This record gives sequence, structure tokens and C-alpha cells, in this order.
Amino acid sequence: MSEVRPPTDVHEVFQASAAVAGRLTHLIPDELALAVPNHPLFAYAKTNRPENGFVDVTAAQFARAVNRASWFLLDLLGQPNNFETIGYMGPSEQ
Repeated sequence: MSEVRPPTDVHEVFQASAAVAGRLTHLIPDELALAVPNHPLFAYAKTNRPENGFVDVTAAQFARAVNRASWFLLDLLGQPNNFETIGYMGPSEQ
């Protein structure tokens, strides 16, 4: 049986040794944008036909989008008082 070895060219920011317990997840996009700004984090289809190709979203683009959405919400809703929840995406709590 062959042994699977992890790739050696993975940037350190993506390695398990870079994990920080208790790190706030909203800081991760900015950290990735600083460490690997041009690294594609995900892609979406250009059209409803995958054969037409995909658009890559880099770490820097994603961080800018998160920051713009945050500023938009702050402008729209004002400064939070008690960190109220404005949306939830996850499993149902039923």
C-alpha cells in the first residue's frame, strides 16, 4: 500500500501549525489577504453552464468584499450595542 504524503509547496498560512486556538474567524480573511493576496480561495461559474468557465476569487478580493459588506451594514444599521445577530446561516435549531 502506498503512503500519502502532504504536498510540500503549501503556504504556511494554510498548514495546521498556523492554527490558533480561539482566533476570531472574522480576522481570517484579512490575514489571508496579507499572507497570500493572489491565492484563489474559491471560484464561481461565469454562467449556468460550467463549460463556460469559472471566475476565481482571491484572498485579497474576498477580504475587500467582507470589509465592504461590514461597512455597509454599519452604515445601514448603525453601531451595535450588544452585538445583536442580524443573520444566521446554519443548521436549524428545532
